[in-house]
Amino acid sequence: MNPNDIMQQQQTIIDQIMHRQGQLGILAFIIWLVGVCVSCWVIYMFYRCQRDAADELKKIRLIYQYEVEDRKDEAKQPPRTISTAKDNPFASSSPEEKYKPKG
Repeated sequence: MNPNDIMQQQQTIIDQIMHRQGQLGILAFIIWLVGVCVSCWVIYMFYRCQRDAADELKKIRLIYQYEVEDRKDEAKQPPRTISTAKDNPFASSSPEEKYKPKG
């Protein structure tokens, strides 16, 4: 065999290896990029879920806060008394009394 043929065969083998190595490098980069994108998507979905839960807790806190304030306002007001016929001469004891003549 001619030394030039041997060199050409070796060069062909090296070119094939370099080409395959370049393809593997590109493939590894694409896999890494897909992994980063999936990781970012998972993190985004986790924080979106947390944000939704935080919004719900905020609503619950506001509702509770308004209920507590309403209870405090009710506690500050004097209790309502129900007037009876003894206390109020204008209150009727039966529904027909309002149609009866007064006096």
